[in-house]
Amino acid sequence: MKPIYYGFDGLEFSVQATIPNHVNETLSKVKDYAKEHGREVWTPFGDIHLMVRETGAKGGYNFSCREETTGDWFFKQPNPRDPWGIRFSAMSSALAILGLEGLRLRCIEVLAALGVHAPIEAFRPSRIDFAVDFLAPDFRVDPHNMVIHSRTGIQTIGLDEGYQSNGKSGRNTSVTAGKMPGRQVIIYDKREEVMVKRKREWATIWGRAINGPDAPPLDLTERITSQIWRVELRAGKRHLKDDWQINSWASLYEMLPRVFDKMMTDLSYRRPCPDTNRSRWQEHEIWQTVRELLASDLFTEVPTLSAEEYIEISKTEKLHQLATQILGLSITYAAIEGCRAELFDSAIMDQAAMLLERSKNPDRPISERLEKAAAKYWHLVT
Repeated sequence: MKPIYYGFDGLEFSVQATIPNHVNETLSKVKDYAKEHGREVWTPFGDIHLMVRETGAKGGYNFSCREETTGDWFFKQPNPRDPWGIRFSAMSSALAILGLEGLRLRCIEVLAALGVHAPIEAFRPSRIDFAVDFLAPDFRVDPHNMVIHSRTGIQTIGLDEGYQSNGKSGRNTSVTAGKMPGRQVIIYDKREEVMVKRKREWATIWGRAINGPDAPPLDLTERITSQIWRVELRAGKRHLKDDWQINSWASLYEMLPRVFDKMMTDLSYRRPCPDTNRSRWQEHEIWQTVRELLASDLFTEVPTLSAEEYIEISKTEKLHQLATQILGLSITYAAIEGCRAELFDSAIMDQAAMLLERSKNPDRPISERLEKAAAKYWHLVT
């Protein structure tokens, strides 16, 4: 069992500030356009772009947006009686690329591009997650080994091939203790999640962590050489604010090591033994390793993936996805036409000629359609 990666994986905060009126007007117009056309719309603000969704978000946020280098931003309409007008939720990839402090500074740049210049005391952290990844092909998570405080709930999830609803066979791929927005720890099969959700950047991060900075992405097709388990600690709004009185960046940076240490004591993964008193069971080595990493400086992790590399990985994945869809549609089209397998090459060429002819429709010039598609995927266009 070898730790290969650790760092922050989730961040949320609110800001005691509101967007300027001109930004509110622009977002309103773009949101109306998104509603009318039934899709998300990108719009620039200086050097940054926001993807504006058709709907807002709970809590009175009129605008729900995505900024590709940071994450999701939520804005209320300016209201002097409601000064907490901004909320943010980070993409895990942004934390992997920038680190916690780098992301914090980047968020200030994004707000500045919108005309929001909030002082440091205007920011209030409301969630933070820390993760450690292990290369552990022989590890099996067992919910009965989680020793928890009597008031903390526990949840298990059974997945994988052979899983049966009666539970006679199968394999646990996740055990979760605690509940958000309080505190929570989870041990889960990160390899499976990455494969299902196609988070290909993690194969690159893991490959470098295991085999060196110039190594290729980790091959996830062989479980025995790529089985990654993640231990994740999550501190939510209620836990940070009510239990630890954390209401600023300064108090978060000061108190977080103690927050996580206490969490790992109250919600711990143990190695079972004949002793019937579970609290006397020894902590599992996976828990001991996480403790050791938490005892180091949490805020100086060195990212192993650049923003440019992440964009290239995302671009490759999107092109692969589109190529798969194009092939599937072409096969369906050919099958409906009655095409036989030995004539498929010719059918593909005929389809290409047909598509080229359709692209010449003067009512929808190809230049405008290309420009529209490029605007939607501007962050992947080189």
